[in-house]
Amino acid sequence: MAPIDPDAVHPLLPTPYRFTNGTATLRVDPGRFAFTLAAATAPSEVLSAALARYRRIMFAWGSGSSPATAATTLTDCSVSVANSSDGSFQLGDDESYSLRVAADADCRLSARTVWGALRGLETLSQLVEYSPS
Repeated sequence: MAPIDPDAVHPLLPTPYRFTNGTATLRVDPGRFAFTLAAATAPSEVLSAALARYRRIMFAWGSGSSPATAATTLTDCSVSVANSSDGSFQLGDDESYSLRVAADADCRLSARTVWGALRGLETLSQLVEYSPS
């Protein structure tokens, strides 16, 4: 995962309301990476399908190799959703989320709704960069 240059226009869409850029690069191993649901998160068909879909999106190019500067491997990302109702999206639904990927490979995505979690998964997928060499 490459850090975002805070002085540059970042390519994340939808644009996050706020972000803090770090300097660490993490290796993400497709063979070991998994999303884990926090204990308080109720099962949701929409969320389960999204987790599987975004895992495929993140690793569409295969395994690649570890960047020379990556000493730490990200193996999972904990996902927590306060209200994981599978109802239809409605105008005005809360799409907010918090995504934290720390240098020690601690990844946490939290959202109030499934829709916020989907936005967070989209952001995370855009932070993963394939390295073929």
